Amino acid sequence: MNLINFEQQVDAKILRRGQDYFNGGQVGPISNLEDGEYEITIYGSELYEVLVTMDSNANILYSACTCPYDYGDICKHEVAAFYALRELYGEKKKPVKMLKQLLEEQSKEKLIACLLDLSRDIEGVSERLMFKFSEQDGSIESSRNLIRNSVERFAIGGFVSWKYVDDALQGAYTVLETIREQIEASKLPFALQLALMVLEEVADMIGYADDSSGDISNVMMNALGNVEEVCELAVDFSSEEEKMTIFQFIRKAAEKQSLADWEEDLLYAMILLCDTVERKNTFKEILNRLEHSAAEHQDDWRRKYELQSAQNIRKAFLEKTEDKQTVEAYMLQNIANDRFREELLKQAAAVKDYNKLLSLLPRDSRKQWLELELIAYEGLGDVGKQRQILRELIVEGKQDYYDKLKALYPHEEWSAVRDEMLDELAAQSSIYSIYADIIIKEKLWQRLLVLCEQSRTDIERYYSYLADDYAEEAKGIYKKAILMEAAQASNRSHYKAVCRLLKSFKRDCGKTEAYELIEQLAITYKKRPAFLDELGKVK
Repeated sequence: MNLINFEQQVDAKILRRGQDYFNGGQVGPISNLEDGEYEITIYGSELYEVLVTMDSNANILYSACTCPYDYGDICKHEVAAFYALRELYGEKKKPVKMLKQLLEEQSKEKLIACLLDLSRDIEGVSERLMFKFSEQDGSIESSRNLIRNSVERFAIGGFVSWKYVDDALQGAYTVLETIREQIEASKLPFALQLALMVLEEVADMIGYADDSSGDISNVMMNALGNVEEVCELAVDFSSEEEKMTIFQFIRKAAEKQSLADWEEDLLYAMILLCDTVERKNTFKEILNRLEHSAAEHQDDWRRKYELQSAQNIRKAFLEKTEDKQTVEAYMLQNIANDRFREELLKQAAAVKDYNKLLSLLPRDSRKQWLELELIAYEGLGDVGKQRQILRELIVEGKQDYYDKLKALYPHEEWSAVRDEMLDELAAQSSIYSIYADIIIKEKLWQRLLVLCEQSRTDIERYYSYLADDYAEEAKGIYKKAILMEAAQASNRSHYKAVCRLLKSFKRDCGKTEAYELIEQLAITYKKRPAFLDELGKVK
């Protein structure tokens, strides 16, 4: 799509609306972010930003808008932006200067005046500039206040709508930039304190904000990433005293109720610093407390979940501080932990120790491990066990194993085995599609006909398979499906669905049959003008 003739590829209605926006003066500033990349502000029901990327020949390589429109590739705001860019090119005959270049050309006095104007016109700018450039830059309390004030500004009635979450997080974004600066300046303890503060403040925001956009989660992940990075750098570059300071900061944060959901992440970061006897012993105390707390839960599911989480952390701790044999012994001791069992099973499979693999499988809850059990019996050459497991897997809904099972039987035995398994599959509505796929694969048209009789609306999908051997029967099912849908229809949307099925019937069974059915429906539903209107369109 080219800027010169983009109209040819845009829906006429969207084009007209976008042109109205452009002619109505609703296009705001145009910024050249990089060579060929433009950001255009559009004044709609809200402020929207359109991003457009073009090559040197004015081909539009990419465009996107911050509005929620999702009914087509191009929205009216993008159209308005295209018109504005085309006008700009027509006037200037060259790309607009990049923002950075424009700023560099201005005097200090002009830039200061511009910033002061912005701070007066746009709420929050003054506070962010003060934070960035005053002596309070980066202090814990000023950072906390910046985040809170930014959130409060967009909390309407105590709640932050998804539309304003990004705006509400501007303070947090600014603090994250400061954390990056502190890390690069090797001020690790201070960077860590700021990251932990961001975690706590933004975690609190989750309770009164709609995070459909994922922006809050992204900030949390960034802050946790900063915590881990600080620990990694501290291992190589910090003194023992600084390592201990960092270790204790994280320990205190992990104990806070407000960060309970992120305790596990924080503890994993602490493991990186467990390189002295004192810190190892402290971490063991934390693990003991976690395991004890998990064991006291009354709810079985919660008890199992928290205990396994604590075990996973202890395993990571042992991997950092002990040898492989100790780690494996711990996993074997706690093999009820699904993650441990799976890792040990895969290790046994990797070295082809199939007997060990089988010994590690639980006596109950086999279904979860059937695929690994299959690997063992394939390695041991036990065809009988392979047949049993493959059949279980297929009945569980894993169709990919069908050909492998078929290959394990002589031709003369297969039909009886197949039919018995299909009877079992037919009784399970949850894996109906797998049953249908297999009977089509095996060309068992009588079974397919029965299936369509039981679920008539599926005749549209399967008619072509039945047309040669069961044309009349299939046609009868088709008619019944249409009549049944018509009887249940009560509005135009339903009538359209019936007529869509009628069109398929016309395609598959011919015009004569279709028109006869249409006439029958028209007589039956003569008092439904909307239905009659839709039936007329089928003809």
